[in-house]
Amino acid sequence: MEDLHRRLFDNKQVVLVNGLGGIGKTTLAQAYLGRYLEEYRHTAWFSLITNDIPSDILNTEAILDNLNINAEGKDAGTVFKEILTRPQQINEKPCLLIFDNADTSLAKWYDYLPHQPQWHILVTSREQIENFDLKGLDFLSEDDAIALFLTHYRRDNLDRGQIRDIVIVVDLHTLTTEILAKTAHLQRTRPHELMQAIKNDIKANVYVRHKGDKIDSVTSYLCTIFALSKLDRAELWVLKQFACLPPEFQSYDLLKELIEIPPDSDSPSLSEILETLSSKGWLLENIDSYKMHRIIAVVIRKQAPSDMSESQLLEIITEKLEIDQTKDNPVEKFPWIPYGHALLAVFPLSNEPAISKLQNNLALVLCDLGDYEGAGGLLEKALASDEKNFGKDHPNTARSYSNLATVLCNLGDYERALSFSKKSVEIFKKCLPEGHPNIKIVCKIYDGIKQQISKVSTT
Repeated sequence: MEDLHRRLFDNKQVVLVNGLGGIGKTTLAQAYLGRYLEEYRHTAWFSLITNDIPSDILNTEAILDNLNINAEGKDAGTVFKEILTRPQQINEKPCLLIFDNADTSLAKWYDYLPHQPQWHILVTSREQIENFDLKGLDFLSEDDAIALFLTHYRRDNLDRGQIRDIVIVVDLHTLTTEILAKTAHLQRTRPHELMQAIKNDIKANVYVRHKGDKIDSVTSYLCTIFALSKLDRAELWVLKQFACLPPEFQSYDLLKELIEIPPDSDSPSLSEILETLSSKGWLLENIDSYKMHRIIAVVIRKQAPSDMSESQLLEIITEKLEIDQTKDNPVEKFPWIPYGHALLAVFPLSNEPAISKLQNNLALVLCDLGDYEGAGGLLEKALASDEKNFGKDHPNTARSYSNLATVLCNLGDYERALSFSKKSVEIFKKCLPEGHPNIKIVCKIYDGIKQQISKVSTT
């Protein structure tokens, strides 16, 4: 607030508070007005809610009476311009004009806005607007997010560590933190339910000033904040790909490798789309790297769910995780593990062959990392899918048998390991010609498991 006060009193024409939806822009403007109200002779607040600025301003209660404007016989455009220019005739200073929730269309009215030093103009927007003095609003720190949660939560069944986990799950998002805290207090929600609140769209029935009324459920309300209607096809496509990526900053060079814009003569380049989505508040940018906030990713997946055909990342990441034991260094595959997990989280219930292949590839990399339990869970799912899709005597199913056998052996479950490995050998010998490399591989695995069992028995 002190920085806004300094900027406005330093004769900046328009100061723009910019940031992600629900981060606290409107609250900051309200707090500024409350703190510095006595320093202004006149104030006006316009809430821009319909993406039609003239209509929103014309419909502001009592605005015509307060400015002594007679609209009789005048068209809406003329009256609107008069509303913007009439304040300039007020000689008392300083005065404050606030436009809340503006978009880039406000820029075309820049020359009509009342000027300094008589008028200070404060704008809040998710979008970066040309010619406006930009004041970016950042995310809460972890400690401040916990403090915000405790402001609205006044029971004692959550400790600080649990609250920390909750605010991190929602990526320190201000409004969501407030909603979950109020929900936890009112509904006496248990910790594990709060951790899954966004995913499961849990009941809230709490009041938030952001809406001015009660909200029924958490995720459904967040979807109303991040409406997709103003996105074009290419922008939505890119956002859907981001929703399948880990929630970390991704370099432009990597994104160029992972995301290909669908062929369309009218589509701009990936670089242009990323810049546009960043300026509109859909992506966060940091030194030529881009990230989608976790809350936006949830909203995208809920409102525009990806199907297998739309996720070009599925084939790319599956290939990145594939290990050729004759030449690949498994360590080079480790950075792709989070990408595999992120994709599987988007399609958690799918038993499509493409998902089974990803599960197999990711599991083998996890084995090389030493995460046998994680690998085993993936391979159990992959095997169930392969048996359903291909039957129990198919080479794809045999591959899953063999992979799972290797993991079970490392976990000490030798009986199941030997059983699955034997099945894989029998299937490959039946389906493949004698001497095929795959037969040699599974036979070697089978012999290795028998040797391990023998060592354990001897010990």
